[in-house]
Amino acid sequence: MSTEITQYGSLQEHAAALIISEQADIDRDLLLSRLKNILTKTPKLASMPAQAIANATLTAMAPDPSLSNWEDIYMVPYGQTINVSFSHNFLQKLALKNGAVRVFNVHLIHDSDNVSITENGMTFSVDPFGANRTMENFKGVLVEAILANGEKKYGITPRDHIEKARGASKASGSGPWKTWYYEMAKKVAIKNLLKGLEISREYAEAIRIDNVEYDFSKKTMPPETKSEVNALEALNSTIQSTAKREFISNSTLAEAGYDFIEHEGWVMFEEKDLSDSFIEEHQLLSKPSKPGKLFGRLEKPSNVIEAPKGAQ
Repeated sequence: MSTEITQYGSLQEHAAALIISEQADIDRDLLLSRLKNILTKTPKLASMPAQAIANATLTAMAPDPSLSNWEDIYMVPYGQTINVSFSHNFLQKLALKNGAVRVFNVHLIHDSDNVSITENGMTFSVDPFGANRTMENFKGVLVEAILANGEKKYGITPRDHIEKARGASKASGSGPWKTWYYEMAKKVAIKNLLKGLEISREYAEAIRIDNVEYDFSKKTMPPETKSEVNALEALNSTIQSTAKREFISNSTLAEAGYDFIEHEGWVMFEEKDLSDSFIEEHQLLSKPSKPGKLFGRLEKPSNVIEAPKGAQ
């Protein structure tokens, strides 16, 4: 029997429940919206376990828990691994956030552009609509930044350096490297320019995450979630193995007059509405992640979970 028992209506709802079990102060509706966007942007994530998606999401939230910059976050699956990647816009926002960097300008350099470095600094001219601005004529990325103290910094990252960075990623042939090459090239250039500078804790955390490829499938579930899953397994085992088990029938629900929500063979009640005898008779289950709610099995569930091997 799988240890991942899902009583939720969708993958994002299951992942959201696991995330909220660790960070209860998250806005659930906003979280669901962000998860839906991520799954829409990367459909292959739908084949990943909810726990892996939850762990990847919690990691992606570390630099900015506000959930406000999710268009700048990518989750790229391969095998059982999810690579969390941030866009160059995300890194710029974090660098500008606390004033460590005042101005950012990022330029894609092609054969039709001119860049020169002299003792007086750097001069350049870029023709953004030139005929030679093709992938074949792409030479690299120029970044200019003005720091909080007014110092100007320039950085040129040639294409061969960008290709080395791409080749070092397991997701080099998929995700943003495949669909947004120029955007990833800009990110490599920004990271090079600001390397070694103390920008902010959030920026440093984003760089650390962006530079590591995690296997979220190997991360353990939060203790609350483990208890919840084990409780559901134990209850289901009792349902399958006990002939005298009292299921909850539709007629019982109608007669009792309690408000409830039904989903995939389970029924959820407000604990405050129930009598002690009803709770005991139907062996209702409580869950740490849903205080004040009680759950039971319907007489004819639409999706009965198979009993563990050896259960009679």
